[in-house]
Amino acid sequence: MNDRFGWLGFAAGLLFVCFFALLFHLGFQKASLDKERKPSVSGGNTVAKTAGATLQAIDGPPTQEKIDALLRGDSPDAANRETATPERKKEQLPPAEAVTVRRSLPARNVVQGGIVDMLLHVTKRDPLPPEAIIIRESLPDGWSLKEVAPGVLPPDLVPEPGTEKDLEFRWLHPARFPIVLRYSVQVPADAAEKAEWNGAVTWIYDNVPNTSVLPVTELHISAEKGGQ
Repeated sequence: MNDRFGWLGFAAGLLFVCFFALLFHLGFQKASLDKERKPSVSGGNTVAKTAGATLQAIDGPPTQEKIDALLRGDSPDAANRETATPERKKEQLPPAEAVTVRRSLPARNVVQGGIVDMLLHVTKRDPLPPEAIIIRESLPDGWSLKEVAPGVLPPDLVPEPGTEKDLEFRWLHPARFPIVLRYSVQVPADAAEKAEWNGAVTWIYDNVPNTSVLPVTELHISAEKGGQ
């Protein structure tokens, strides 16, 4: 009788130990599963691992680009992430817009044997100063340069008084704009009734010259002798 109770007690104790071992094993497995299912933050996106597959949360509404990125294994926000931009180069204006020159006549009453004053207005839109500006003026036949008036920024190169046909004014590294140049021209006594004033401007940036033709100025000369 005592032996029977002894065996029963032994069996009950063994079952008790097995029961607690089973509970411990189940608790360990649950903790492992919870650990695997616990989301982790990587690069600002939520990542979860379930059944060997990696799920990545998408910030904002799902778009086709984000879905394609997930299928490729990239970040879903790669399409919206700003990429590093290279250093911006100096803005280059089109050659025809960098420098402009306007020719004007203070007075229109041009007479044979008189004097004509011309004004050149030079402006620029490029933020940096050019290396050089060269203005070439073509006078009517028989007309000649009388003088170049002093100004705030006189040219570094001016033609000599009495020069006919082609005049060249040159500025090297001009720093102040706008530039206003005034020069006077002697009208021949036998000047024709009509005359044309032609010219061109060349400016240089980074050792690269750009040339633009100036508009033609038409003059009407009267036969009246004397000054303007």
